[in-house]
Amino acid sequence: MAQEVLWVDRWLYELLTSDSTLVGLVGGRVYGYLGEQDGALPYVLYSYQGGHDVRGNGPTRFMVSLLYQVKVVGVGASFQPLREIADRLDRILQGASGTVSGGRVLVCVREQPINFPEVDNGVVYRHVGGLWRIHAQAV
Repeated sequence: MAQEVLWVDRWLYELLTSDSTLVGLVGGRVYGYLGEQDGALPYVLYSYQGGHDVRGNGPTRFMVSLLYQVKVVGVGASFQPLREIADRLDRILQGASGTVSGGRVLVCVREQPINFPEVDNGVVYRHVGGLWRIHAQAV
């Protein structure tokens, strides 16, 4: 499954960074797995969470079903400033499909919203987004 994760990572990055509205909202800060340490906020962060192969009765793998977390991360006392960015992520990702070198994404749908605060060294970080199921197959 590692190869599929690599090209789905690339598909997500290309999809998110090609949306001029999203890029304008986060200043182009879209990262896979780790944001820039001490970098500007808000930013979009995506990461693979888990998944499984989808097979028939035999060993042939038809596709993979991957779960990704995609969210906006910001600071402050309220989630409200992040809502516009989270809504944009939803519009971009819900029902999205496409191709990238190595494979194709059949569909991307949200399974669950996420919305939580986190405190690090006295700074309150807020996370808003979702867990997204991505069905993909190699070509």
